[in-house]
Amino acid sequence: MSTPQHVRYAAKMPLMSSCELEMMELSASKIETLRDDVLFEKERLTIEQHGFSPFERWYRAIASVKNQQRTIGWKTGKSFASENLFFRTIDTGRLLPMSLADFRVQIYAAKGLWAYMEHYGNTESWTNITILGLVRSIHASHADWDEELVDAAMDYWVELSANKWTKEERETNFCQIPTKAHGRNLCFYQVDLCVRALLLDEKVGYVPPFIIIQEARKGGKARALFTHPSHCPPPTVLETLPKTCGSVTCTDSKCVGLWRMEAFRTLHYPSLMVRDLERYNDGVVCNFWGCEVEMELGPDGKGIGLQRCQKCKEVSYCSRDHQALDWRVHKRVCNAPP
Repeated sequence: MSTPQHVRYAAKMPLMSSCELEMMELSASKIETLRDDVLFEKERLTIEQHGFSPFERWYRAIASVKNQQRTIGWKTGKSFASENLFFRTIDTGRLLPMSLADFRVQIYAAKGLWAYMEHYGNTESWTNITILGLVRSIHASHADWDEELVDAAMDYWVELSANKWTKEERETNFCQIPTKAHGRNLCFYQVDLCVRALLLDEKVGYVPPFIIIQEARKGGKARALFTHPSHCPPPTVLETLPKTCGSVTCTDSKCVGLWRMEAFRTLHYPSLMVRDLERYNDGVVCNFWGCEVEMELGPDGKGIGLQRCQKCKEVSYCSRDHQALDWRVHKRVCNAPP
């Protein structure tokens, strides 16, 4: 008896060239437009009618958390705009404005789904809706992924990353996923190949900090698969993120938004499932955008050889020149600690 196809998929080296899902990448200008629309423009009606935006209220609450270092910074008195919202980067520890965020949006789908959208002229609207919750999205065409299937797939990848399964155990656990489809076209073979290729294929160019999987059904929610423990946001961020559609005028009791943040997963590290890229160590990187100078942490937690901002004490610089150059941006978030 020949080996089932799905067993061979589990055993082969994952390459993007072998994946049958087609990728569409949004342009940088489109990403900027959608980023601002999602957070601000689409909240305008709510703001005009009720005086606040749920996302604006969330950002203010997170920015007010009294930690040693702010994960999200928003200076009191500054307007709710991307240039005034600052984030602590996970790779360098810099405190940078959202307007400097440089990320890529790639959406993966089966060929038939793209053809269907193009035929009915819905590609633009579909991608606009999708991008609300997705940075990397993997959809199985007509697969009808529900909560049970998505959870099973996420658990499979987490356990696979632990490097504890034998070859037989890996193949057995892989084969159990399609059995949960109950006759539906799950397409898990291609989804699994795509996920592992994103993490292991050198031709991808980088390892995504997280992959978003969304249930392909009405009312389905997305959840994140973080590819490294350090990529997972703090509990204060995940637990308080608005979970509804964000509109205070919504009366639909079944409207539960796009996310199931409480159901996120994190891959084990180190793992043979994720290729090891050059990463910043546990040191401190100069906060000036473009500078790559990194210093080790001293016993007091400060960067050896770097100088801290004397007002907020949250960022460090390799020189006074870079501190002066960064002040034009940093002054929008610099606050003395309470």
